[in-house]
Amino acid sequence: MVLVQFDIPEQAILLSDFERYHYVFNYWYLPVDEEDELLQQESNFFTQKPLPNNHYHQRIVDSWKKIFDLGISYPFDDIPINKRRIQGTLWEIKKDWVTNHYFFTGKDTTIITKQFD
Repeated sequence: MVLVQFDIPEQAILLSDFERYHYVFNYWYLPVDEEDELLQQESNFFTQKPLPNNHYHQRIVDSWKKIFDLGISYPFDDIPINKRRIQGTLWEIKKDWVTNHYFFTGKDTTIITKQFD
């Protein structure tokens, strides 16, 4: 296995809330307040995907944008904002961003260091 070390420009990283990303994967509506949460419980998107009503379908899709707002406080959340798991994704990895790489095998904690050429 290889562990690759990068120095990536901040503007190249798209950050999102790892836990909330499951709403996108599962076609769930992401509520932002108590009233919104009630609306979520009245809908049928758990069993019918996509919803036949385009208005409600679009509301679900639009709600997913909230996963990129890392400062939102959710009423149903017991995870404080400063304890959330944030994930970062990249569109590309440029060779000049790679600063080092390490070879290792299995559970061996020894890492063999080799400078990147």
